[in-house]
Amino acid sequence: MAKKNIDIECLRAVAILLTALQHLNVLFRWSPHPLGRIEDYLHFWGGVDLFFCISGYVVSKSLIESLDVARGEGREWLVVKAFWTRRVYRLLPSAWLWMIIMGAGTFLFNETGAFGNVHDTISRSIAIVTGVANFATFFGINMGQGFVYWSLALEEQFYLIFPFFVVFVPIAWRHRVLLLAIAIQFPMYRSTGTIFWATRLDALLWGIVLYLFSRTPQYRIFEPLSLKKSSKAWGVSLFLIFTLAAIPGALETVPFHVGMMALASAALVYAASFNKAYVLPSRWLRPILTWIGSRSYAIYLCHLPAYMITHELWTRWTERFGLSHPNGTYTIRYAITALALITALAELNYRLVEAPLRKRGMNAARRITLQPSAASDQMTVSRP
Repeated sequence: MAKKNIDIECLRAVAILLTALQHLNVLFRWSPHPLGRIEDYLHFWGGVDLFFCISGYVVSKSLIESLDVARGEGREWLVVKAFWTRRVYRLLPSAWLWMIIMGAGTFLFNETGAFGNVHDTISRSIAIVTGVANFATFFGINMGQGFVYWSLALEEQFYLIFPFFVVFVPIAWRHRVLLLAIAIQFPMYRSTGTIFWATRLDALLWGIVLYLFSRTPQYRIFEPLSLKKSSKAWGVSLFLIFTLAAIPGALETVPFHVGMMALASAALVYAASFNKAYVLPSRWLRPILTWIGSRSYAIYLCHLPAYMITHELWTRWTERFGLSHPNGTYTIRYAITALALITALAELNYRLVEAPLRKRGMNAARRITLQPSAASDQMTVSRP
């Protein structure tokens, strides 16, 4: 069994923390915003691009090698089927569960309108179930607080096609095709709400390129050994994380600012790929980040419902006791409530949904790969 990459888990934690910060406007619905002028200079949506890059690296690492081996045995389509099976078990139950919870909130816990209206809830649910949430706005669908599903839809669309790329593109040409696709996207101006924003894949492609590079002798030659010194590792990690937050504000008008975000994400994942504490090397912090990283998918799905529940709870509380509508004086109470909800909900989702179904998915995938291939069936039939 492969050793767990703690650096990658720490990066997952960074990605979800950035994402949760980006969405604080859903939690704090008053002005001035608790982050104050920081939002004029720093934006945190780069957490999604970091997620994309991590996903490209981790998923390609689990798929490409097994597909290359299986292709020589005529079993590649069994591996592809097993791959899709694992992803269905791993992702869809949690995604649909939180879709249902948000839908229930629309009917049962929505005095403030935080969960949206019935029409938008139904439209949003259809977009999520059909896997086109990233295109929803172009269909005139208001995703409301389910907008985070756009990135899940984009990933699933990509990973539906990716195995065909691995099977049909020769090994020597894979990195060239991927780098060409990255180069085509890099100069594009991808503003929020455009089709190019909702289909950006360069960070994910960088993750795959990094995995392909890790299979070459040059990978060890270019290992960033200077990061063994913790002060340098901290400096580089914090600089790159700061870059993810600073680029959108500083370079938003520059066409290639999203491409720069993908590069910053790739640099972080490259350092983490060695799993030698080259990223955020802290003995006391890394266990916390590892826990957050392992629950990052659940947190991604539940943090917005937690924000909405928090707003609904405190608004009802103030109305019940005739107090002023929640404002800046409620910042700490909102933050503590939301944090407690996210922690509890993410842990419950991980233990009761993610972990059991991930295990089932692995077992189902294993049964698929143990099936006889078409090639072996033909050989058996042809024997005298």
